[in-house]
Amino acid sequence: MVLVIDDEAALREVVEEILDLSDIKCLLAANGREGVQLFVENQAAIEAILLDMYMPVMSGSETLLELRKLNPTIEIVLMSGYPETTTMEKFSGDNHLSYLEKPFTLEKLILKMETLLGSGRS
Repeated sequence: MVLVIDDEAALREVVEEILDLSDIKCLLAANGREGVQLFVENQAAIEAILLDMYMPVMSGSETLLELRKLNPTIEIVLMSGYPETTTMEKFSGDNHLSYLEKPFTLEKLILKMETLLGSGRS
């Protein structure tokens, strides 16, 4: 299962539909605070997190720090419309963190998640 944390409802819904094509189930959160709470409640089932960097209520950076306190090795994919170097430079050294530039294609999203989760999932 993938936890999708993004303040854009349309993006959350599209990501859920795309990942469903690969039989990857999703939990959806509209902001960082809600995402952290869903992670606490469903941690055992969550294999990876798609996290938007720029959101109201709780930024992606703040959310990432809270998630890392709960689980330092959960795979997290940061999503942003800003260049990868700008987004990732403040998190260097985090080996369980990757990047997906917005806007992304269906193929890029599926490839990223299948690479993280393994394509032969049951």
